Formats: sequence, structure tokens, C-alpha cells
Amino acid sequence: MEVLTFQFTATTAGRLTSLLKEIASQPPPKYANLCARHFKQEKQTIWGRYLFRDLVSLEEFACDPFGADPAIAELRSHFAVTDFVVGPMERVVESGVFDRPVFIVSAPRAGSTLLYETLSKAPDLWTIGDESHCVIEGISKLHLAVRGFYSHCLAAQDADPETVRALQVGFTANLRDRTGRRYLNAKNSGPGPIRFLEKTPKNALRIPFLCAAFPDARFIFLHREARQNISSILEAWGHGGFISIPDLPGWTRHRWCFLLPPGWRALDNKSLMEVAAFQWERANQSILDGLALLPADRWCEVDYEELISEPMDVVQRLCAFMDVGFDERVCDAVRCLPLSATTVTVPSADKWRANPEFREDKLAGLTSLNKSLQALRMIPKSGFSNLARS
Repeated sequence: MEVLTFQFTATTAGRLTSLLKEIASQPPPKYANLCARHFKQEKQTIWGRYLFRDLVSLEEFACDPFGADPAIAELRSHFAVTDFVVGPMERVVESGVFDRPVFIVSAPRAGSTLLYETLSKAPDLWTIGDESHCVIEGISKLHLAVRGFYSHCLAAQDADPETVRALQVGFTANLRDRTGRRYLNAKNSGPGPIRFLEKTPKNALRIPFLCAAFPDARFIFLHREARQNISSILEAWGHGGFISIPDLPGWTRHRWCFLLPPGWRALDNKSLMEVAAFQWERANQSILDGLALLPADRWCEVDYEELISEPMDVVQRLCAFMDVGFDERVCDAVRCLPLSATTVTVPSADKWRANPEFREDKLAGLTSLNKSLQALRMIPKSGFSNLARS
């Protein structure tokens, strides 16, 4: 597959993040042999990558990218651009790149960013440096608007050969190791098949799809006590920095945060407390259902409280599960475990009590699921299937 990369640097970051979300909410243009398009932001620099089936189509697109994709023209119109570069053009072969990729799955605000940032310091892991929203939803067939805004769920049947190829090429084009070295720059020096680490809370709804796309995939299930987690989701809804869909059709509030589970339309007149509880329940139950179908050696679990209280033990256990090294750099990251990059307010075990919008009475229907998650550490993997639909 042929990949075209462009970048431009704005004189100021401004509302760059929100603008990118607005643009990403629109499907890729219908251009000959274009398989996928995705954007990434690194401070004041925007990277765009376009995946084509053939070189001729890519070269035609590169001659006039502003005319070919209104998204590029819109980006440029909003910012004074000091530098704009079209290129490089790269041929990316996805076959044989990934060996037992690892996906962290969790509800939103369960601590996945902290866990991901810590584990990404391991010497043998490669990441794309961020979450995979853009790479997955940049594939036209998987874009939320193309799918009628039903949900962020993806099933095994969505992993047709062309989609899987575009997904793997999208990941490969963005791979970097812990030093920032790109896989495409290093592949000739022989890294061979690599261990890939990814985390995107939406993937709680996509385990069957990920298993079909990566048959040897492994999963780390991070879960957090209901009151703490739901209160954090609720807090983030009011923050403004966690919008995933800028204007969701059929949603009175217009802006939607985090993952979009099936059945969301029934929540339009509900409180945000009920929305947050729904997202927590759907994410965790979908993970339980997905992992229940896998062999015991394909997944492991982590409780958020355990991660915070015993980080060294947890990270060592997870590195062993992933079959990657645990060196001094990882040790240093664990010893100085920082706040997550997405922290809104300082965490505490009973912070939910101080949240004026939090209503514990709205959690009555979640008691069984919450107890199952808290007891998960004590249950043998062979008994995990009994938790599905508990």
C-alpha cells in the first residue's frame, strides 16, 4: 500500500485540537483508490497520512491535495502556516510486522492513559504515540458517519481483508519505539516483527474486531471501581476537553464525549450522570463478553487501585505477560509514577463524594457488575467465562 504524508506547522496551536476533531468527524473524501486518511497532532504540527492502493492515484492526489481533500484546505484556512510539506511517499508492507500485539481495554477514565504511558517505556514495545481513534476511524468503512452513527462497536465481520490491510498499514506508518525512532526508518536495520502496544477506550466495544484483525492479539483489561470511575467520566463530560463527536445527529446536547455504545439514543433526555453510568456499564460488560471467548493466556486484568498502590509489581507482571523487557528506564517511570496526561483533578479514593452531580442512587443496577470486576483478581482464569452477562 502506498502512503503519502504531509505536515504543516501553525504559528499557534489555537483551537487546533477541536478543529481536528471537527474535520475527523467527516469521512475521508471519495477519491480513486484512497483507502484511509488520518490526522495526528504533535503540539503545533499536524501530520496527515493518506493510504492508497496504487502509486498513480497517490501521485495524482499529491499534485493538488487542497483540491482533492477539503479537509486540508480547511486546516490551512484557519491557521497562518509557516511551513507546509507534501511527502514523503512511502510503500508500506503490513505483512509480518506485528507479533502478539497488546491492546489495553477499559472504560473511559479508568487509568488507561497512565498505564499506557508507563508500559510504553519498555524496551521492546512500539506504539503510535497516541490513541488509535484516527487510524481506525480514518478507514472509510469504519467511519462513524458512514455507519449511520450507530455506535463505536466493531464486529469480527467488519475485519474484511482490505480493512485489515488498511488498519495494519495505518498502524505501521505511525509506529515508533520509546526513543521516538520510526519503524519505517528502522526496518532496514532489522527490528523484524515487533510487539505493538495500543490503548483506546473505544476498543472496549471492538474486541471481536481486533481479534479478527490480529488473530494473536493479547489484551490487558484495566478496570476501576464504579463510583470512582463513573464520577471521573461525569467530571470529564463537563470539562470540554474530551469531546469525541463535535455534533452527534439526534443528540440534543450536540457534543458527545468518549465512546458511543449501542442504545445511546435512549439517553437523550437523561442526566449526564446516567450517561456516564451507561458508558461505564457498556464498556466493562462488552470487555467481559469479548474476553470470555478467548483462551486464558490471551488476556490479563489489572485493578486501578492495585496499579496505584503496587505499581512496581503490576508493571513487572504486565511486562512478563507481554513478553517484553523490564529495565531501568521502566523502573524509573514506575518509581516516579506521574499523574496521567489527561488528569482533570488530582485523584483520590473518595473524590466522587465531592462531585455535586454524582448520584449514587443511579448505580443500583450496576452492583452485580461492579462486584464481579472487584472480585476478578480472585477468580481463576478458567472461571472467567462465568462472568459474562453476570
